[in-house]
This record gives sequence, C-alpha cells and structure tokens, in this order.
Amino acid sequence: MKRTFHPSIILIAFLITACNGNGTVAPIAEPAVNETVPTTVIAEGTLLPERTAELAFPQGGVVKEILVQSGEQVVEGDVIARLVGIESVQAELAAAKLEQTLAQQALDSIHRNALLTSSQSEHALLTAQKVYESEANGWNLGKRDEATDLELSIEDYVIAEADYRDALQKLDEVLYLNEDDRDRRDAQEDFDAEKESLAEAYADLKTVLAENEKSLDEEIAALLGAISNLESARELQARIGDSNLDSEILATAEARLEAVNAHVAAAEAAIEYYELRAPFSGSLINTDLTLGETALPMTPVAFIADTSHW
Repeated sequence: MKRTFHPSIILIAFLITACNGNGTVAPIAEPAVNETVPTTVIAEGTLLPERTAELAFPQGGVVKEILVQSGEQVVEGDVIARLVGIESVQAELAAAKLEQTLAQQALDSIHRNALLTSSQSEHALLTAQKVYESEANGWNLGKRDEATDLELSIEDYVIAEADYRDALQKLDEVLYLNEDDRDRRDAQEDFDAEKESLAEAYADLKTVLAENEKSLDEEIAALLGAISNLESARELQARIGDSNLDSEILATAEARLEAVNAHVAAAEAAIEYYELRAPFSGSLINTDLTLGETALPMTPVAFIADTSHW
C-alpha cells in the first residue's frame, strides 16, 4: 500500500533537522558584503595666480623702449616700456627737482640764520635811530605860518616820534609787572595810542611828500632819508617779532617751496603717461609691444601675474 505525508509533517521534520543537538535553531548565514572604501577622488578645477593685472598706457604713442620681455620677473615699480616724447617730460622733472632743492635750501637757511637775522635787525634799528636823532636834533621849523605843507608834516612826525619813544620807554620800565597790573595796562594803552599816532604822522608825511613839487634842500632831504630808514628798520623789527624770523621773507620762501613741490608732482604725474610700470612684483606673462609701433590709449599691451601664490 502506498504511503502519503501531510505537508505539515514535512515542515516539522525540516525544522527538527535544522536544530542543533540541544534543540536550538542554528543561525542562518547572511550574504557577504563588499566593504572596500574608495581612497581616490577625481575632480576638475582651474589653478590661477592670486594676483593678475592687464597693463595699458594712459595715452597712446609710439613705443620707444621695451625693458622687460615676456617670462621675465619684475619688481613693483619697474618700468616695462616707454613711449616716445618722455625725454621732454624727464627734463622738466629734473629742472623742477633742482628748483625744489634750491627752494628747500633757502627755507632751511632762513630758519638756520634766525638768530643772526634778529641781531642784524636790532643793530639796524639802533643805527637808524641814532642817525634820525642826529638829524632831528638839528631840525627847526621856524615860523609855523610861513612853513610849507611838507615842513609842517615833518614837524608833526618829529613830535609824534618823540612821544612814541617816550611811551615805549615807560612801557619797558613796567614790563616786569603782571599783565593785569594797572600801571602796566596804562603804559601799554599809552604806547599803543602813540604808536598809532606815529603811523598816521608817517602816512601823512609820505602823502605830502608825493604831492610836493618843490625841490628839497639838503637839510630836509637828509632828515627825510633818516625817517625812511628808521621806519623801515622798525617795520622789519615788527615782522621778526619773537620768532626771530622775518614773516614776509619766510612766507615768500614757503610759498616758493609749495609752488615747486606742485611743479614736481605735476611733472611726475606727466611721466606716468609715458611709462608702463609693474603695479606689483611678479612675472610678465606676455606682452603685445613692438619697438616703433603705436600703442593705443587704455588698450592692454601686457599681462602680469604674481606666481608666488596660487
């Protein structure tokens, strides 16, 4: 007789055979996994110098010199090429720098000789004062109603000058006092008033003298010359003041130096129109320059790169 088996009996038999000796189920093997990790990354990129620049002349012109060739190294400020016409600008710059040196030397001399200038001005004032006093002591107006306008103006000046010196002497005697001291303030006010009166008398004298049509006798001519020298010496002394420097001469020297400095700066700026310079240190990668050919304004003619950093 043929035997048949129920499917559940077959499944039980399979599970029993899959167990180990102590009745536990044997582990089922898992499929192997490939754990190899890639160590190489493939990518694309562009390597460029950190600093690059295209160079062009500010103005057009014929190429006169080429001092650096493609592939050569340059230092910041190096001249790469020059245009025709730079000679005249270079000559102007040289002349301006010479004038600059002379102007600076003149200004330095003024400061260096400050004490000498002060002593010379003081000596000139004392000498002019003595000459004037000698001439003024011999002055005699005579009858006032018969005097000319010029003689009357001289008389007014002589009186004002005497009052001025008297007020100056009184002020000198109290200068040791504090500025807020009453005696010193009064002396200063008196001196300032007499100084103004003297200035007015001198101005009137010059006006009358300019309008005078008569010839001057020897006495008046000598006195007028002494007055002129005295006022010039006083004016110089006032300009020098405490700084021991003649303010007018100093201002002129400073203005001269300032003007020359501006001239030098303008000439240096003009040269930049004729020169092609390296803006930084690096390599001249390529150039489009040929001697004798015309370079167009603001058109790139060279390429520079700093190849020390990428």
